[in-house]
Amino acid sequence: MFRNLINLALLVWFRENIKVIVKASAPILIIFFIFTPLYRLWDSKLSELGYGLHLLSLYTIIYLITFLYSFLTLKKMTTNNKNKEIRSLKKDIYENSDRFDKFLDLEKYPKLERKRDKILKN
Repeated sequence: MFRNLINLALLVWFRENIKVIVKASAPILIIFFIFTPLYRLWDSKLSELGYGLHLLSLYTIIYLITFLYSFLTLKKMTTNNKNKEIRSLKKDIYENSDRFDKFLDLEKYPKLERKRDKILKN
């Protein structure tokens, strides 16, 4: 049963993030299936003419740009808006902790004391 829940959670996660996954993996697949065969095809011919280093430099720049694009897209996926909201809420709570300290005095707020007793009984 636990295994089924994990599979369901992975399926839901994958369904929610399919656009980002495709957007991040498409450039890498293009490099692997298009640019690498082209590089292998033209490397020997251009090296004979003395342009092999230029082709290697161009291929390296394209590869780095694609890798950075994919990396930043995946990073954007992992740091979504909900995580940012949670961080901002934690920061607000920390900054306003002095305002929350007044609730520690249960004699001023009897409803809080009743709620505390209910929570502790359960």
